[in-house]
Amino acid sequence: MVKFKKYEEWVKSKGAIIEKCKLKWKHSLQNNLVATQDIKKGETVVGIPYAQWMPLEALMADSPICLKLNEKGELTKKLSHPWRNSFFACWFIEQQKLGEKSKCREYVSFLPNNQHIFPENYTEKEMEMLKGCEHIAKKLELKNKVIQHDYDLLLAANPAIKDTVSLEEFKQGRTWAASRAYDLAFTDGQTRQVLVPFLEFSPINHGSELNVKCMQVDNHMKLMACKDIKKGDVIVQQQAKASNTDVLMNTGFCAENNGDRNNVVVDISLD
Repeated sequence: MVKFKKYEEWVKSKGAIIEKCKLKWKHSLQNNLVATQDIKKGETVVGIPYAQWMPLEALMADSPICLKLNEKGELTKKLSHPWRNSFFACWFIEQQKLGEKSKCREYVSFLPNNQHIFPENYTEKEMEMLKGCEHIAKKLELKNKVIQHDYDLLLAANPAIKDTVSLEEFKQGRTWAASRAYDLAFTDGQTRQVLVPFLEFSPINHGSELNVKCMQVDNHMKLMACKDIKKGDVIVQQQAKASNTDVLMNTGFCAENNGDRNNVVVDISLD
C-alpha cells in the first residue's frame, strides 16, 4: 500500500490533477479510484499533463531492446493486435531490471505483482476448478498460443531478448501493458502508442454505469465527469461491452451486474 501512496505523490509532483479523488482498496488485490468530494457534471476529476505522457517512440530512445526490435519496422504487422503490448511488455521488464538506473523508475516500481489472478497463470489445482468451462479453456489455450507466437517473433527479430525477458516475464509485461497503454492523437495529427500514468486506476466499466469520459483537453489527458458524482463514488470510465469470460481473461476477475453480457461458444460445422 505504501508504494501506491508514493506513486500518488510522484504523479502529483509532476503536475497531475488528482485532488478530487484517491486510491481506495477493495481488497488486497484490487483498488479503485474514489471521489473525495462531490463533483459536478463537466468538472475535471483527473488530469494528466502532456509532459507525463510516455509515447513508445520516446521510450525506445533509452531502450536497447525496443530499438533493436524496431529496426526494420516489420513486427508491427506480424504481432497480434494491439502490437504495442508486446513492445511495452519488453520495455516494462527491461526498466524494472535497470532499477535505480531507469529514467522511469518511479513509474515501473509501483507495478503490481499479483499476476496469479489471471487465468494464464492458474495453478493445476485452479485449472481443475474450471473443468466443464470449455469456453474459458479454449480462450485460455488461444491466448497462450498468441503470447508464445509473439514472443517467438521477438526472439527471431532480436535473439538477445531471451537474456533479458523470459517468456513468463513477457507474459507479465503484456498484462501490465493491456491496462495501461492508449492510442492517442497528438496535435501534429499523428496517433501514437502511449502510457499515461494514474489513469489505470479508474476501472473500465463492465457492469456499473460510467461517470467519467476520457478526453484530451488543454494538453492534458482528462477524466471529465459526465454526470454528478457523489463523495465516495468509484470513478468509472468507458463503457466496455464484454462478457464475464472476456473480463476474467483480461482483468483476472468477473464483474458484478454483468449477467446480460455472458456468452457461450457453440461449435458447428457447415456442409
